[in-house]
Amino acid sequence: MVSGKGKGEDTRSSVDESKWFKAEQHMLFLTQIAGMFAWESSSASDRLDCLDCFGASEAVSLVEGGICIAGPPCSLFVAASQSVHRRSISNLNGNLQNAKVRCSNRIWTNFAVCLLVLHRIREDVKIVLEQPSSSWAFKLPKMLQVSKKWNLSRVTTWMGAFGHDLLKCSHLLLNLSNGEQILGRKMSAAKRKVIKERFLKRQERRRNKKEYYRQSSNGSWNGGKDLASSAAYTAGFCTALLKAWRA
Repeated sequence: MVSGKGKGEDTRSSVDESKWFKAEQHMLFLTQIAGMFAWESSSASDRLDCLDCFGASEAVSLVEGGICIAGPPCSLFVAASQSVHRRSISNLNGNLQNAKVRCSNRIWTNFAVCLLVLHRIREDVKIVLEQPSSSWAFKLPKMLQVSKKWNLSRVTTWMGAFGHDLLKCSHLLLNLSNGEQILGRKMSAAKRKVIKERFLKRQERRRNKKEYYRQSSNGSWNGGKDLASSAAYTAGFCTALLKAWRA
């Protein structure tokens, strides 16, 4: 099972569903494997300050006070795909008749279990999780367990305030003591105008115009060829994140 981008998608699987790995059934095994991240190496090159959400390619240790940053696939959780996933407060798993929805649920469940396992072996780590504000992902039962276990707080921010092309309201779940102060942002009409004008000026200078959304003949809006790339974090946001971690 994989999460990856292909033709604008961020959720797919190259494995038959019957063979999908179910992390919650292998907690002991995963805890033993995850022990490598608590291993104290004498080599500084083998020790990580930062761990991405899918781990590292070799045995390393996540150092005390390190940080785990994650923004798992969101496309089957957000408002733009509501007609596909059909999630609601009474049906968080959504339309299970759709294979991609089932795949997105499995990716998030496995991810949540990995964070629960990480807490077992390195609970002094800092956590920062990010999703578009319309995403249902943080409401999944396993993610509620993660939030409680790591004592995570929700912070609302706007990626446009950090230099993103789009306004992009986002929610962060984190345990940084100053996360709200450094990473939180509020939006106003004046700020919206500045961000939209900045995007138009960027578009004028671009040889290949960015197409995040496309309007169909019936007037509705759909994801454009560059929508997947909008998930990338800007240098401004990464700098603020580093500041919040180091403070």
